[in-house]
Amino acid sequence: MAATPSRRASGTALAGCLVALFAVAAWASSFAELAEHSAARLSVAVVAGCVLLCVRAQPRGVWACSSVYLITLSVFHLGVAALFATDTSFDRIRGQYDFRWLAVYPMSRLFAVATLGVVSAAVGVAAMTLLRAVRVAGDRPVPVAGDLPATASPDRPDLRAPAGLVVLAVSVVGLVAIVLAAGGIGLLFGSYAAVGQTALRGPLVPYVLLGVGLGLALAVIGGPSRWRTAALVVFALFAAVALPLGLRGEVMFPAVAAAAVAARRRIVVRGVVVLLGAVMLLALIGGLREIRESGLAATRLSAITFSPVDGIAELGASIRPIGSVLEWRDEFGERPPAGSTFYGQLDRLVSGRLLGHPQPSQFSDERLFNVLMLDREGPIGGSPIAEAYYNFGARGVVGFLLLTGLVMAWMDHGRSVRRTDTACLVLLVPLITEVRNAFAAVPVQVMLGLGVFGLIRLAETATAHTAHTARTDPARPLRPGRVRQVRRRTW
Repeated sequence: MAATPSRRASGTALAGCLVALFAVAAWASSFAELAEHSAARLSVAVVAGCVLLCVRAQPRGVWACSSVYLITLSVFHLGVAALFATDTSFDRIRGQYDFRWLAVYPMSRLFAVATLGVVSAAVGVAAMTLLRAVRVAGDRPVPVAGDLPATASPDRPDLRAPAGLVVLAVSVVGLVAIVLAAGGIGLLFGSYAAVGQTALRGPLVPYVLLGVGLGLALAVIGGPSRWRTAALVVFALFAAVALPLGLRGEVMFPAVAAAAVAARRRIVVRGVVVLLGAVMLLALIGGLREIRESGLAATRLSAITFSPVDGIAELGASIRPIGSVLEWRDEFGERPPAGSTFYGQLDRLVSGRLLGHPQPSQFSDERLFNVLMLDREGPIGGSPIAEAYYNFGARGVVGFLLLTGLVMAWMDHGRSVRRTDTACLVLLVPLITEVRNAFAAVPVQVMLGLGVFGLIRLAETATAHTAHTARTDPARPLRPGRVRQVRRRTW
């Protein structure tokens, strides 16, 4: 049986996060009026404290699904705040075109809204963790994620790992084929802008990118095996091609999701290795920036600098969409229909595909938050905090991120192994990917993930039925070795 969360640790986490949420919400205007460096220090201190409390309350620590989500959300939205807070100079990056927005937006307001979002998610995580701790107190031990369910049949094969390898390999080959079809071999060595304007606008790209994350998660959830090893090799080859093209999120998000999934089987990495890996990753991201802008073929080696500071600034740029929506909603008075970008994709599906009503092109429909940002600000990505603020204001940020935190922690502490394993496989990759993107794709990706998982279950059932028929059919003699094997299973 896996360890259950401590009532004391989870209670302390919830109390601390609730106090932080109340303080940030109640004094939001005072927060936003602070000097940039002071606001950044306050943001980093509050968020770091809440995330640390939540991580310490998880039996799996940093490898819990909720911990991975909170850390990812924090780094992508408050990376720039960390540089402001420590007075770290990043003038070399700040002077580049992509970072001139730092001098345009009131950064203290951005830090305040980002802090509100991360702390709200932390409250959701802490609340679900405490609920789990209270429920198991005095109850008999129940299997949790990482243990074999008591109802599991030893005759049912686990086909998740081989299916994951197939999905991953097909997705990687499909993405390479799309890039080659759009611009030939030269596009594989081009810039992110060139790839983004051609290959990545193809209708199949979202599906193959989902296949990369889902396939890797399926391959690692069963623990060590030759299928997992093969999948890791395929993913490494994919990363070697994708990172120079500028596809950082498409590599990072599946990787961190797979690490959390693998931890459900108690396969974890030592803290020192994690720290060194994080520093190396940030340095790599900073070094790949020049390649991303110019393309591998046009980049001079002398122009590449591997700096963790550059990597933090690069990831922390996800706070920029918050500045955009603050401007649209608070300064220009824009009030979209509440929740329009959250149900926009579903509205397109029902109205367009089912009812036959004419719909705008997917590249111009501003009911999709990613399209809205692309049309108005360029390819700067998205943010769940920014999208929630655009639709509902500050209350929407609290509600949406708190709900997301509850869902992430439920995957760690749900009472049903089968349900939480399934939820982890189909929800974790879309929700972590949404940290840098829009919500519109999440429902579709979840439905596709459920479809893939359902097909795998059908294949497992059919295989088990075939094996059972072969053992019990008197007309089909078994080899002596097979007889001995059957007898061992029935003892």
